[in-house]
Amino acid sequence: MLVSYSVNSCLIPFSNTAIWCKMVGFGHKVFIMKRLGLCCVMTVAVAAAMADDTPRTNTVAGTSNLRVADDFYQPERLPAYADNSTLSEDTPNSNNNNNSLSGSLKNNQIDNQTVGRNAHPITQNGGLERSVTHPTVVAESDNKQVSGNLKDSPNTNNNSFSGNLKDSPNTNNNSLSGSLKDNQEYSGSLRGGENQSSSASQNNQDNSNNRNNPNNRPRRVPKDNYQLELTVMGADFQVVGGNAFGSKPLSNDELAALLKEHLSIYARQKTPNLDLDQMAFLMQETAAEVDQILRTEGYFNSQTEIIEDGNLYKIQVNKGKRTVIDNVVLQLNGAVEEDSELPVFYRNMMSEWQLPVGSVFRQANWGDSKTAVLNTVQRRKYPLAKIVKSHAQIDKEKNTAELTVAINSGEIVRFGEITIDGVERYPEHIPRNLAPFSYGAIYDFDKLADYQENLEQDGHYGTVAAYADLDNVSEDNIVPVRVTLVEVPRQKVDIGLQYDTLDGVGARLGYTHYNVFKRGYIGSAVLSANRYEQGLSLGLAEPRDAKGHFYTTNVNVKNKLLKGVEYKTLSSGVWHARVRHNIDSRLGVEYYLEDAKYEHGEKIGTSYATLLTASWKSNRIKTKERPANGWYFSGKVGSTLGSALSTANIQRITADAAYYYTPEQKKYGTFIVKGGVGFVHTDNQAKVPSELLFRIGGIDTVRGYEHESIGIPGENDTVLGGTTMANWGLEYQYPISRNFSLALFHDAGDVKNRFQDLKFKHATGTGVRWFSPFAPLSFDIAYAHDTRDIAWYVTLGTRF
Repeated sequence: MLVSYSVNSCLIPFSNTAIWCKMVGFGHKVFIMKRLGLCCVMTVAVAAAMADDTPRTNTVAGTSNLRVADDFYQPERLPAYADNSTLSEDTPNSNNNNNSLSGSLKNNQIDNQTVGRNAHPITQNGGLERSVTHPTVVAESDNKQVSGNLKDSPNTNNNSFSGNLKDSPNTNNNSLSGSLKDNQEYSGSLRGGENQSSSASQNNQDNSNNRNNPNNRPRRVPKDNYQLELTVMGADFQVVGGNAFGSKPLSNDELAALLKEHLSIYARQKTPNLDLDQMAFLMQETAAEVDQILRTEGYFNSQTEIIEDGNLYKIQVNKGKRTVIDNVVLQLNGAVEEDSELPVFYRNMMSEWQLPVGSVFRQANWGDSKTAVLNTVQRRKYPLAKIVKSHAQIDKEKNTAELTVAINSGEIVRFGEITIDGVERYPEHIPRNLAPFSYGAIYDFDKLADYQENLEQDGHYGTVAAYADLDNVSEDNIVPVRVTLVEVPRQKVDIGLQYDTLDGVGARLGYTHYNVFKRGYIGSAVLSANRYEQGLSLGLAEPRDAKGHFYTTNVNVKNKLLKGVEYKTLSSGVWHARVRHNIDSRLGVEYYLEDAKYEHGEKIGTSYATLLTASWKSNRIKTKERPANGWYFSGKVGSTLGSALSTANIQRITADAAYYYTPEQKKYGTFIVKGGVGFVHTDNQAKVPSELLFRIGGIDTVRGYEHESIGIPGENDTVLGGTTMANWGLEYQYPISRNFSLALFHDAGDVKNRFQDLKFKHATGTGVRWFSPFAPLSFDIAYAHDTRDIAWYVTLGTRF
């Protein structure tokens, strides 16, 4: 028995809560949900299975006058009805003697075949094999024109054939036109015909020689070619259920633009030396193409009239009424029928379905819906699920559609052994420990995706691929997992040169080792120096586990001269980190030691602090190479334990964020809003290490001012850190080409010891953005309103 869940519209005023109940006698459940103002009720319908238990996509029971087309073939340049669909139209039967072909069309090379509204290339009593050829038109009129190789087709009356006609007895009243030898579109040879009555020349050689006669040469369309005028008429009506997933009503102008984009006659309009015969063929093809294109948007009753007025061809299209979804049937069978989560699978399918009852039929939504509902089943437990029936029945008289999709889940699949290729330099336990599942766990695509992400974020690998080998599932439904890795070199050295108009020339030397202790620990050392700052940084991090957890530590020693004050600092910390899904969170202990004095004066003092800290960072901006949409946030809190291992009691909090917005029409550019805030609470500000206080200014905060020049004024024009900080900025990027944009920005910020004392310092500027394949390159010029200075900056990359 085949059990199907049918979704029909009704007006029962249920609440939004999903209700499940047991249906007596069948043991299956009934799902009731509210959708788009209507209540969709899933009822259990029982039908006898076919004798061979095979779903048939070309048979619809209980319908007369039904035309069934399995896999409509559409030219590649046109919108297509595709992917295993059966598209049926409930229309009067037009299979008279002069509108169907019996027998088999074999080995036909059919390029760009166009089928009329009510016709399949052949009817159900014929077969189309290896059909790939010259343009073919199957019209709705009594007489057909067929181009290509027609083989073994008896008793075809009143047809017009051009091409190679073979073994076709009793073909009466045929008209074979064109040069049978030299005309590639309307030519061929007549062989094996019996009792032929044709107007074709029997001497191909003589016929081909006639082309030298000027009177027999093809007539050309005049030099200026032809002019086209396309008009779409008709009005849409308001559908009850609204238009789902962006299928808004299309205006006549929008439909006209769609037709002009895809019609062959527009594509060929500027073709030189277009002859009148070719033009006639294009005109015959246009009506069928219009019909086909409008079907993709749900118009199945369109009418097209072409009026020739000299070189002007008027294409007048009446689009007719748009088809509305009247019923949706989703079927699940296989092992999932006995699954306790069957209601969950149905609920997920319905949530992804894009053509609910009451919406308009669109080919794009129809294809996307089938893919989406199949993915909901394949995503967990049943990766071998497949669509066994896909059917859209169109009632042209009522302008309604009934959609049916049947999915067979197959059996539950479980994860098997992990096979890893590419392990050479680092221990194999590193990639194995990153897997968030074990042998025998139920297949889950999301866990497989997490595994891929874990491998990508681990520092040992440059390129990774993790996938379930579904082509080699064992008899007991175990799927092996394949991992392919490209490891980074064991050691890396990088050298960089820097230049700053204030700091002068600088250099950076970095070294990284990816297999410290031969256990995959990553160690790094960085030495940097410029005119005002010299530093050494050492770091060590262990490999991550499957949940992104790891420990890391570092030590930094720095000597710098900043606005008349010399600082010698040491900072260190140990953190437990978790990096996963673009979120970096850390808990740790940090230590700061600082000795400060005026450049040519007295010693300011020594301070130190030990803090417990927690930080959280998330980056949702797409993408780093070309930031366009999304947001970034970083926050951190820390506190000393009173004055334990500290010269002052300190509590500190900071946060900064940025938001990028690019309209759907990218020509309008990108808008950026950013800001930051910080606060330190202490009982003795003079004993707080300057690393924990705030100074701003420069490329990361307020452009136009020197780096960290905005703070608390000190002796001899020095600048000290403050306990309160705030800054914000606005930027607009206008695209001038594919990879370049002009930028206009305004920044503001200030540092004080109390929020109420903040008086923002402003700067305005302009710049250029080059979105290179590696990272954004920015050049900015900014004017500082307070100091009236002008500063310029060149930066590579982003701060997130």
